Amino acid sequence: MAIWLWRSAASKNNFRFRASVVPWLMLPPKEKGSDVRSFFSLSKGMSRQINLPDANCNKCFSSKGWLMVINNDWSMYLLHPFSSLRIELPHMKTFHNWEALSTLDNAFYFLHKCVVSTSPSLESEDYTLVVIHGGTRKLAYFRPGFKTWITIDSCQLNYFDVIYYQGQFYAIDVWGGITAIDIKSDNTVVAKRVVADLSLELVPREFRMKFYLVESAGKILAVARKFRTEVTQTYANYGTTAFRVVEVDLSRNEKEWSPVKNLGNRALFVGDNSSLSVQVFDNFNFKPNCIYFTDDWQDLYFSSRFSEGVGRDMGIYNLQDGSIDRIETCFMCRSKCSLYHPFNPPMWIEESFQ
Repeated sequence: MAIWLWRSAASKNNFRFRASVVPWLMLPPKEKGSDVRSFFSLSKGMSRQINLPDANCNKCFSSKGWLMVINNDWSMYLLHPFSSLRIELPHMKTFHNWEALSTLDNAFYFLHKCVVSTSPSLESEDYTLVVIHGGTRKLAYFRPGFKTWITIDSCQLNYFDVIYYQGQFYAIDVWGGITAIDIKSDNTVVAKRVVADLSLELVPREFRMKFYLVESAGKILAVARKFRTEVTQTYANYGTTAFRVVEVDLSRNEKEWSPVKNLGNRALFVGDNSSLSVQVFDNFNFKPNCIYFTDDWQDLYFSSRFSEGVGRDMGIYNLQDGSIDRIETCFMCRSKCSLYHPFNPPMWIEESFQ
């Protein structure tokens, strides 16, 4: 049974959740081993310091304002960083293919993404958490009361991202195909591939290093990331060079892909977070028609070539002209922090309660 450690410390009268407006950027600690993390708000141009011992030396992902924390002993839980509320999750050993994990050098490689259907609250425990896991990038899910992770065997392999959209989960695979996953109340799962592979004409091969799914203004967008790397015996560098965005209207029988050239007054946020879209207002200090991205190249997190850590692949991609600006110029003079971390580079966090 999932343990809600914070029920006695919170009440329905003074605790409520709200939808995110603009995500905070959770930065690595200023000093190695520090429990204090900086959260920078692009819209407000300010930072806040939060004591987060749970995030120290542990791998984290984020979704709907919660962190999924993976401890060194491979235990796992959801953590709300702005209140320290905590929900225990089944141990990593409860995945059905745990034996394959035992051959890995680091358990942090095992999980790639998490997305929660809705932010957990005191009023309701009706939520589902889906993760992408293992070397074959399969899907598994958790619900309150579960003692193990349930692998979705009816889905194929090699997924890059998952979103929750209109009562179902949707996952995109390495070929650009989209699968709809309906996890019913009796825990039966209906999975169906609803969109065929993306054509090379829409998304060339060099853009297929990583896919994201984002709900934006009621539509599902697939975002493809182009990546370059330079590695020699004495030098290593990597980084994102471009994005492509395509849309599919799931309400149409054809379900065909359409290129997106302009996001209008919205901005997308991708990385080690569940991807999200935000409407840009005049008083916000960030740009519309842009993709804000953080470093999520997990294969490089433990490379000996980056002794100072990873986090360098972070920026703002302008969909109109293809230019890329560095994000850190927005906060480096106002938030004393480190940019690099061995396995927890900067990450977007939605502020899900007040």
